[in-house]
Formats: sequence, structure tokens, C-alpha cells
Amino acid sequence: MTYRKIIFLTAIGFSLQACVSNGTHEELQKRHDQLVTQQSSQQTRIGELETLVAQLEQDLGKASRNKKAMSQSIQFMKEALKSESERKKEAEQRLGEFRRLVNRFKSLTDTGQLSIQIRDGRMVVVLPSDVLFKSGAARLSSSGVETVKKVAKILKGISKN
Repeated sequence: MTYRKIIFLTAIGFSLQACVSNGTHEELQKRHDQLVTQQSSQQTRIGELETLVAQLEQDLGKASRNKKAMSQSIQFMKEALKSESERKKEAEQRLGEFRRLVNRFKSLTDTGQLSIQIRDGRMVVVLPSDVLFKSGAARLSSSGVETVKKVAKILKGISKN
């Protein structure tokens, strides 16, 4: 019987160790509920953050595509600017040539023996008929011959490019 008493007392001891007081149980239950609430709140926050990450990745993709388009646009603009600069340089060179020619003809234009016009980007030397011919005549006048010789001399001095 002693053996039975020992087993019985041991069983009671083990069962008493597993029991907690009612206050301790309520405190642990309250703590458990708080942890479950925190976990739920954190899960909600994780969902919000995952949505935010997805949106940011989408925005990054758009920004990357926009960057590529802008880079292409910048490259196009650089090429257009380079082309426009070359055209401007050519126009300035042509304008410089026109100015030099106008200066060569200055003495003749000042005296009214000829006029210079620009038509379709080309310089046209206009010799008035009253300078070249006497009224009703078909032959060049002596002043007309001189004027043509002066123009020819100036034109002969122009180098071809």
C-alpha cells in the first residue's frame, strides 16, 4: 500500500504543478490577446507595405521608361542642334562671302553703275540699261564697256570654292 500511496501522492503533486491560479491565468490570457492583436496589426501593416513596395516598383518602371525616352529625346535634340549649328555656320560663311563681294562692288554701287540683289540665296549683279546703252542704241556705250570691264575684273578675282 505504501507503493500506492507514493504513486497517488506523486500524481497529485504533478497535477498540482500543472495548475495555475485564476489571476495568473487571466493575466496570461490578457497578454495572449494583446499579442494576437499586435500580430494582426503587424500583418495589416506588412500588407500595406507590400502594396507600397509594389506601387514603388511600378513607379520605378515608369521612371525608367521615362528616363529612356528623355535620353533619346536629348540625343535627338543634340543631333538637331549640331545640324542647326552647321547650317548656321554655313549661312554665316555665305553671308561673309556676300559682304566681301558687296564691298568689292561698292565703288560701282555708290556711283549707281550697278546694284546687287539677293534672290533665292544667290547674289545677282544688276546693270541698269541706261548705264550700258545710250537711249535707243544697240551697242554698249563707252561707259557701259568700262562698267562691264570693271565687273568682269572683280568677278575674275573671285576664287571658286
